[in-house]
Amino acid sequence: MIAIDRIFSSSAQLRPDAIVEFVAHLCAVAREELSNRADPQVYSLQKIVEIAYYNMPRVRLVWARIWEVLGEFFTDVGQHPNLSIAMYAVDSLRQLSMKFLEKGELLNFAFQRDFLKPFVDLMAVATSLEIKELILGCLDHMVRSRANSIRSGWRPMFAVLSLSAGDTTLSVAGTGFELAARVVVDHPALIVKYLPDAANCLAAYLAQPHHEALSLNAAQCLVSLSQELARGASAEVSDQEDQRCEVEVRA
Repeated sequence: MIAIDRIFSSSAQLRPDAIVEFVAHLCAVAREELSNRADPQVYSLQKIVEIAYYNMPRVRLVWARIWEVLGEFFTDVGQHPNLSIAMYAVDSLRQLSMKFLEKGELLNFAFQRDFLKPFVDLMAVATSLEIKELILGCLDHMVRSRANSIRSGWRPMFAVLSLSAGDTTLSVAGTGFELAARVVVDHPALIVKYLPDAANCLAAYLAQPHHEALSLNAAQCLVSLSQELARGASAEVSDQEDQRCEVEVRA
């Protein structure tokens, strides 16, 4: 058993092309194990989560290739008819995302956006109330624990919350709006680059026809956000004027 486990723990030593192939074939085995609705097996699914942890320290471009395979896999398994397996897949995404967000994000890169994309894909196709609530719970946990580390990840987060806006179930739409409003109010400095995404998200709540109270609250939030945008624009103009003045003085 120890020798078998060593196969997976040693995967971090594989060359880039080899690890991508290894992950792809392991996902194929896991899909086969999970295809038996009467008695699905989760051994390979569990090992995929372990391999993701082992290989996360790789160079980001290599990790992006690995995650292209894993992200699609987790999106598929998150729709599994066995709710416990689907929830395991989503919770595994949460754990991996929390670990990935610890690494921060380099300037001019958007790996977080790609890493969190499976949450968007799952939210778009999920039919289970439990899965939708779990996805929102995962994002809420990320914001509470890793808000200062989130960069390009804000974009897929707002995309998930926009999708929740149209849900007919108040528990889903209400939870999504609560998180969106909290991000806008508590973390305006962190989402400066993604204020248009935030505005589109709130607009989705304003336009949804199912929950009148949420529409009214979204309108108030949009007013606050527009004021924040105006202050940001004024500050940018002021900075540009200061720079021009500095150039003129030096001239």
